[in-house]
Amino acid sequence: MVGWNRYRYQRYCGWFNDRIEIFQPQGLRVTQPTSRGLVSFDIEVYLNQFARGNDVRCDVCANATIVKPSDENVILFHPSAIIRAKDHFRYLITKHYRSGAVRRYHCEFHVAQSRVGYLPAADEACLGETETEVAQSLQLNNDKRLLEQIIHERSGQCDRLTNMLIVADSKQTNSQRELEQYVRTRLESLWPVIAWSDVLDKIYRSEEGIVLVLRSLIEKKRILQLCQGTDYISDYDSLPPPSWGDGGDDYEDEAATSWPVMM
Repeated sequence: MVGWNRYRYQRYCGWFNDRIEIFQPQGLRVTQPTSRGLVSFDIEVYLNQFARGNDVRCDVCANATIVKPSDENVILFHPSAIIRAKDHFRYLITKHYRSGAVRRYHCEFHVAQSRVGYLPAADEACLGETETEVAQSLQLNNDKRLLEQIIHERSGQCDRLTNMLIVADSKQTNSQRELEQYVRTRLESLWPVIAWSDVLDKIYRSEEGIVLVLRSLIEKKRILQLCQGTDYISDYDSLPPPSWGDGGDDYEDEAATSWPVMM
């Protein structure tokens, strides 16, 4: 912390904490006041990092460039960030200045219930163009990272990736219709932010559990990202491969007909 003693550093973190707004059921807004010479700033958010082992990916990664220095504030809005009360919220702010100087601040806090609010309907309906564009850009960047992850996974293995998830639920139902209704209701109650009716293609029961077939591979990746940290939903591809016996080419034929894939 060159030029900054511990007390002033903590004061800065306390000051910036007040510029972070968390919304239910999802959403994060960060307000950065403009200052002389400030060109851009980045924020990386890590939630409950102490419980995530070697997973060091940021839950929210965003940046903004100062287009109009005359503006009082620059606002970053992340519409899909899911942050709950009692979460440990650790973040890194990086500021870039016209002189070439770079300043970084590591801050953290535990999310109190009192600071989790609802986005006012008027604000939601009247988001400025900059905020909307940033939200769309963040979604595109997130999709890009998911696609890069899919390509990396496919290049590292010979098995084809499926667009399937497995649900650890032993609930017994009497019919396929009853199973689908139960699973949809259960998922919507656990993760209401996901439009399950838009992403689910099929639901059926197998020996491993209840199988969810998604409409696309990237939808599966989005759901795994949102549901990380739970044992209720997991990737079907992480299951041990089934034993097909010594049928040789029969393995390929069976796999092709039994595993929906997203090419």
